[in-house]
Amino acid sequence: MNSFFILAVLVSVFDGYLSSILTCRYESNVEYVGCRIGGAYYVSAGQCCYMCTKDPLCKAWTYDKRQNYCVLRGSSQYRRYRCGQMSGYKGTYDSMPPFVTETTPVPSATTPVSGTTAVSGTTTAKASSCIIEFNSNYPGNDIGGSYNVDSIDECCNLCGSNPSCFSFAYLESSKYCFFKGQTNPDQREDYDGITSGVVTIR
Repeated sequence: MNSFFILAVLVSVFDGYLSSILTCRYESNVEYVGCRIGGAYYVSAGQCCYMCTKDPLCKAWTYDKRQNYCVLRGSSQYRRYRCGQMSGYKGTYDSMPPFVTETTPVPSATTPVSGTTAVSGTTTAKASSCIIEFNSNYPGNDIGGSYNVDSIDECCNLCGSNPSCFSFAYLESSKYCFFKGQTNPDQREDYDGITSGVVTIR
């Protein structure tokens, strides 16, 4: 009887955790800045979202994929671009904190000394940021797509590099990225295996 009760509790906890992962929305390559109320190392993005969902004081969270570190925030004053981080917010899209663009001083050009060769620096394409929603699809408005896309982040970047693409749907089983125009929230449908996203920063 006791072992059955323990099993039932474990199943209930796992179902709650799994449900949180499947319904969790996050924004890629973005950090939410605000009052920090906690954090944890060696967790996944889904666990980070789950921790925030279960904490009534948590309003937003940020996860660093490189360090496997989760930060919980009691408030979020603004969002800023941070490659390799992902963040989620408990409110609706309209109530998200404002995005702040940070400017980096550009070094002034120098005149090469006689007898030397000036070497130009290489530039790296900036990764786009997208709001990601698992197991959901917004049918219609397709404007093309791309095969052999290895990840959701790559699908987000491909859409972000296309001026006509405002949203996308990623089918992981076939590694195909659907490019879409404007998405109507009222057309949302549950769809296992498809991850949808909206480009927020190009």
